[in-house]
Amino acid sequence: METRVARESGISQGQVREALRELESLRLVVSEPFVGVRVRGHHAGGAGGDLPVRSGLEEVAARTAARPFAGAGEPLERELEQMRRIAAFGAVHDFMLHDVQFHRLIVEHSGNRTLLELSGRRCTSRRAR
Repeated sequence: METRVARESGISQGQVREALRELESLRLVVSEPFVGVRVRGHHAGGAGGDLPVRSGLEEVAARTAARPFAGAGEPLERELEQMRRIAAFGAVHDFMLHDVQFHRLIVEHSGNRTLLELSGRRCTSRRAR
């Protein structure tokens, strides 16, 4: 499957694997050994059940990151500008990469290790406690 998706999308197989891992960390897909990857169902325990939790995490991250970002929001502005520019061309894949990076910056800038872990992102920021 990875080979076919990579060929059809014009990207490398490694990029497909990375995207699938990111989607799995966001609990949008499930990887089953020797079977493949499938989209999670929209039942109470699936992606639909995750949405309120994910929204709550995003809200806490934004509130927590607001003070550290005060006067230093250039990285967020750059990502927003990239998303606006890319949206005009309809490059969905590139748009999604910048969207993920935008949200990752907010969570990392919050400096809260628990938020980083719960949001499914690795702790790469020195600011994380």
